[in-house]
Amino acid sequence: MKKIETLFLCFTFIFIAMFAHPQLTYEFSTPKYFFLVIFAAALIVLFMARKLMEKDTSLYLSWAHLGFFLFGVSAVVASFSMLRENAIYFPYPFELGMYALLTVFLSVYLSNFFKEKTEIMVFLTAVLIAGFFVAVEALMNYYGGQSFFLGTYGGGGKMQMKATIGNPNFVSDFVASLIPIVVYFAISNRYGFRFESGTTDKKRYFFFLGIKCFAVVLFFLFYLVVLLASTRAVLFALMGGFAVFGILAFLMRKKIFGPVETFTVLPEKTGKEKNPSKRKLAQKPLSVKPLSLIALCAILAIFIFLPIVLSVPGNFLGATVDVVDRAATSFDERGFQTTGGKGRLLSWAASIYQWKEYPLTGNGLGTYKLKDADYLAQVMDDHPEYIDVWNNYKRTHNDYLQVLGEMGLFGFLTMIATILLLLVQLTKMLKRMQNGDDILLLLLFAVCFIEIMGHSFTEFPLQMLPNQLWAVALASIGFGAYFNRDLSLAKIVRIKKHYWLLLLAAVLGISLITGFLKYHSFLAEVFFKEGNTYYSYLSQVESAKADLKNKEQEYTELQRQLEAREGNYAGFNPDVYMQKKLAGQNVNGMSPVALNQLKIKILGDLEKEVDAEEQKFASIFSQIDSKKTEYQGLSQTYYLTALSSFERSIGHTPALGKSFFYVALLMVRPERKERLIAEFNQAKDRLAVLGKHFAGEVEERQYILPEYRDLLLEEDFAVFNGLIKSGMPFQDLIDELRVSLWYDIQMNQDSLDYFETSLKVFSEKNTFRIMGKTCFQMIGYLQELNATYKEWAVRNPEYAESMQRLIFGHEEQIKTKIGELQKWMDTALYILPGSWHLFPDWENVYQEYITMLSRIGTPVEYYGKIKEIVEKRLYSIDYTHRAQQLAVPSEIPNIYRYMVQYFHEQQKFQEALMLYKEAIDLLKGPYAWNRADLTGNPYLNDAGRAKIQSYLHDYEKLEADLSQYYHSLQKHFQSINEQGMFEQYLLVDWRLNELTGETWEDPTYESVQLRLTQMAETGLKE
Repeated sequence: MKKIETLFLCFTFIFIAMFAHPQLTYEFSTPKYFFLVIFAAALIVLFMARKLMEKDTSLYLSWAHLGFFLFGVSAVVASFSMLRENAIYFPYPFELGMYALLTVFLSVYLSNFFKEKTEIMVFLTAVLIAGFFVAVEALMNYYGGQSFFLGTYGGGGKMQMKATIGNPNFVSDFVASLIPIVVYFAISNRYGFRFESGTTDKKRYFFFLGIKCFAVVLFFLFYLVVLLASTRAVLFALMGGFAVFGILAFLMRKKIFGPVETFTVLPEKTGKEKNPSKRKLAQKPLSVKPLSLIALCAILAIFIFLPIVLSVPGNFLGATVDVVDRAATSFDERGFQTTGGKGRLLSWAASIYQWKEYPLTGNGLGTYKLKDADYLAQVMDDHPEYIDVWNNYKRTHNDYLQVLGEMGLFGFLTMIATILLLLVQLTKMLKRMQNGDDILLLLLFAVCFIEIMGHSFTEFPLQMLPNQLWAVALASIGFGAYFNRDLSLAKIVRIKKHYWLLLLAAVLGISLITGFLKYHSFLAEVFFKEGNTYYSYLSQVESAKADLKNKEQEYTELQRQLEAREGNYAGFNPDVYMQKKLAGQNVNGMSPVALNQLKIKILGDLEKEVDAEEQKFASIFSQIDSKKTEYQGLSQTYYLTALSSFERSIGHTPALGKSFFYVALLMVRPERKERLIAEFNQAKDRLAVLGKHFAGEVEERQYILPEYRDLLLEEDFAVFNGLIKSGMPFQDLIDELRVSLWYDIQMNQDSLDYFETSLKVFSEKNTFRIMGKTCFQMIGYLQELNATYKEWAVRNPEYAESMQRLIFGHEEQIKTKIGELQKWMDTALYILPGSWHLFPDWENVYQEYITMLSRIGTPVEYYGKIKEIVEKRLYSIDYTHRAQQLAVPSEIPNIYRYMVQYFHEQQKFQEALMLYKEAIDLLKGPYAWNRADLTGNPYLNDAGRAKIQSYLHDYEKLEADLSQYYHSLQKHFQSINEQGMFEQYLLVDWRLNELTGETWEDPTYESVQLRLTQMAETGLKE
């Protein structure tokens, strides 16, 4: 039975490492987790059942198992903080906590399962087979952009090396952590295999030779993948692990390098031997040691020369990678800043901020990504030097600090205690172990473990499969019953049968709960992937529609040219056509009758050609109309499929969150409006459908949380219903009250409501920006609706009171939306104030915000807010510049020019002058450093230089404009004063500054001129 269990365990590891499916894989680890829960539960149950049948209820347990158990318990306990705070998200941290607890039982199982070296070697062989397939898949991705499991990846290259793990960093981590095992297979002289009786020494010898050849090939493949991926943390961690190995191996060399097994090879018999004694003399002892030395030399040669080969352009491997240069960037200030080092410090600090919020028990695994934008923003607010390295990290990129943030001090200490117990146990075990080959294998296990744990300082391999499973297996086997025969920090516990059954029930219970949760997470992601696919199809159809529209416009223009006989069809002008056709004819030799007949024939030919062209156009336009219908049908199909898939995803696990975001985007799709209006137009009781759409429930709104569900036009429908009852014609009201506009308003509100719901379970920087823009859109719609109501009320004064009530209500809604617009846009600026070299489109958000404010109000109303936004922009630019990134406030001069122009036209001259001066004062610093950057910043490219030069020109022109404006005002004031009209026309402006609120009770022409000079002088060129 144990052989079956061993095969099943090997199958489990290979399956988890290799599983990927084009329809089921989005995040590569999610389906792996689901299957691992099933297989792990089955393995543990089989093990416990066998133990019961054998009447052996003993278990090997170590203190490290206890520490790991406390970690699992703390993970479950921490999740209940989220139950109190945010119940809709609670299932996710609870699922991760239950999985962590199940992993504890898996660890105990692995520690107890392996009792003999042979079993360990079989398992390690399976692990290497899994690694072989992962490495081959990664190389297929790199060189050909192809995947055996997922089809075409793209153009190939480093970032496409996803293999079946999902991220090049974790692919390289996995294969790098197998390299020490490969080294063991290459250099070991005793593998622990037991050969069947009758096996010849020669067969045994070649068995060892085959293993070592296989090991050398694997080393080449694994090392090549690691070098191509060039993950610096993996390289450093692996080197650190082998450094530790070298020291310990040297200290324990007498135990490790003991007597080597040799085999005797006899010459084969050929018929009847005449002299058997000669055969005895021909015996040749074959030692395994030379094979190990040869394999070791081959590995060292690959280790030394493969990086050199890859550094040579045009090498036979078809890839150029300078590993030394890549590694060196970690110690270079610029490299540390631009290649992720500084960004990781920001995310690490964010986890510390999370820990401060939940210091003792945390709020559950997987909660960092729920509020990561908030934590990152808090760090940047306190430490603006990190503004330039914000990145869309959903994990801390440090497993230890993420545990601290998510599980609090208790979870962190249980993790640290477990690691320390393992270190102490390793020290004690090495002192007592005598078998040199076991010591060698255990030390190389330690190298594997160091690599994974070291990489965990800058990434999160312990959250990914199969990396996590391999780490658990390494620790469980390495510190398990086989290696720890002397029971260092461990003991054999004998459990009574009824407690054993209780333990079995606990395992089954935890497995069922974890499996249930993982199943729904798995399906939620599958349906999200499907929805995301069809959502992308909508974009493709939109692109095709745009192309079709352009083509229609092109042919419409050609058709117009045909009708006008111009452009491409100028040759169809009768005179031109006639002249062309008569050319070359002997017109002079024709009789008038013959010439007239020829002209009639030519005109007939022209008419035929025109008819042919018109028929061609008719055919083309018919095809275009057919395509329009086809695209319209596809749009509706894709829209409905995407919406259904996202909704099914939410139905399985709302905590996934991403589906809410996309449903919010779908709420404002034109396909939705078409369906709603079609439902309204085709209904027998159209009033009832209208009531459902604007005062009731529609299916699309079903997943909006009740506290966010808003029906802005409920009162409008009530008034509409009253008008119908009073005898007003239904269709006239539909047209005159612009009910079509109602759909635009409510669709946008539904989108906002879904976005707000999404924030409970999903953090996405674009959410806030989209919500701000949606509020701006709704303000315009509500203003337009109010204008319509006002016009209708004038025509129907008997209903003016009802309309006025609606108008007042919408004006309040407009005020609310203006407040929401500022709230969401302020949040957008807060969470991502800079990092424009990574997110270039985000730099426009400042100008976008100011533009929206300018359109919904005047500079008088929003000057304070506009100045605040400008100052935030310049603050971010300052710290971006300090990091030697491009920092140019290109849009600010034009923003101030717009406001100056507004006040100048209003004859508010002191406000206009003040804005000129303020702009120059604000932009003086960026002008100075950008001017210096033109020659002093070595990282500028041509586009950056051009942008800086354009800004410098704008600033200098702004200074010149201020000077000119100042002098023109002086002359204007003098002229008006000489005419005796200064007090009448211009003095009013100086009594109140509308921007600052400053009042001046007794201004005079002389004092105004003095104030004018004082205001302008600091902005004038020296």
